[in-house]
Amino acid sequence: MEGVPILQATTPSGWEEAGQEAVPAFPGTVFASPGPLAAGFDTSWPADHATLSGLGTERLARRVWPCGRSALRAPTVTLEPREEAPFPAVPSVLPEKETLELVLRRLAGLREAGLWPHGRRDLWTDALGVVCLLTLHQELQEERYLAEAEWVAQEVDRVLGRRRGIRMGESPEARGQYFRSQILWLFALHRLGESLPRYRQRALALVREIHAPFVRPRVGIHSRMDEDLRGPFPGSGPGRIEVFLALAVYRLLDAEALSAEIEEVEGLVERTYRSLAPDHGIDLGLLLWSTHFFPRENWSILLRERVLTALDGRWVDPPGYFRRNLPEPWSGPMRQDRLALTNLTMTVGLQAHGVWPHRVRRVQRYFLEDYRWEGEGKDPLGPLLMCISLHPGLLLRG
Repeated sequence: MEGVPILQATTPSGWEEAGQEAVPAFPGTVFASPGPLAAGFDTSWPADHATLSGLGTERLARRVWPCGRSALRAPTVTLEPREEAPFPAVPSVLPEKETLELVLRRLAGLREAGLWPHGRRDLWTDALGVVCLLTLHQELQEERYLAEAEWVAQEVDRVLGRRRGIRMGESPEARGQYFRSQILWLFALHRLGESLPRYRQRALALVREIHAPFVRPRVGIHSRMDEDLRGPFPGSGPGRIEVFLALAVYRLLDAEALSAEIEEVEGLVERTYRSLAPDHGIDLGLLLWSTHFFPRENWSILLRERVLTALDGRWVDPPGYFRRNLPEPWSGPMRQDRLALTNLTMTVGLQAHGVWPHRVRRVQRYFLEDYRWEGEGKDPLGPLLMCISLHPGLLLRG
């Protein structure tokens, strides 16, 4: 991107260990100069990061809701299998017809371990889990999956719901409200509302609760707010890709009912997309996912190509995964599952656009068989994200 100044965002110490299991950190993110998007924001904020300090267990009154075009090519290589307990072993080849069974077995492992859907609530994890259950309901036509998805939705409102908006998670570290977590939860409610219409109304109500506090028209979107939505969370900064996620989900929910909110977000997209140079792994995957809903719009086409170019430069062959763009030297904390979470999110975005299927399969196989990342198995996010990667289902357009 000649002529566009680049801002290298650094990662504050401790970010990755601050309990953000549902929304991975942003090490080494490279963005074009924020320009008008950052106008009006505190320029002392780190770009697209939050320094988490003084975390406590302050709780506000819970609200109980009664209803409750790329020419890039990839080589193919076959890797030898290896899988760790407690999750089932997988064959060295993953035919499409077998991925659903693998998802069912991994979900069973989560249930037996008491990790999900029971266990500590986390908005990002619960959103992915609800979409996974709804996909199973659609494909297997078993009502128990729909009932379980509704139970999770009710539990999220019971445990995490606030007077306005929804808390990030149940853990003491997950204080405040994260915009992108709520956007993904809105998408999950949208899919649930296709079977149970009252949840569509719940999603519209949630948009009206959070939009005004988070969104600053012609300026940008706060990435994280205090738990009562009275102001930005200390140390947080403006989001970079939130505008694209919001536009996608708002339009899906109800373009007419949310016309005012959509107009504000469209203005931010128009002001932002030309100078955005995405380079962080999680953001790359989420941008691909959000752009696949609007494949013919100028901003979507441009960002899609930028993302694919960035990903192509990250491909490590062998063994077959996308490297993370960590600053050198990297002195921050390392998480055993971070590389997997980044890569699996990327595979969802690639499948949304139907590109590089061989790379998608190689990434999945690498993290199923060759790379030890699930550790002690106490966090359901990674296994659920693997399920989504193997069988995206209702997470994709259509």
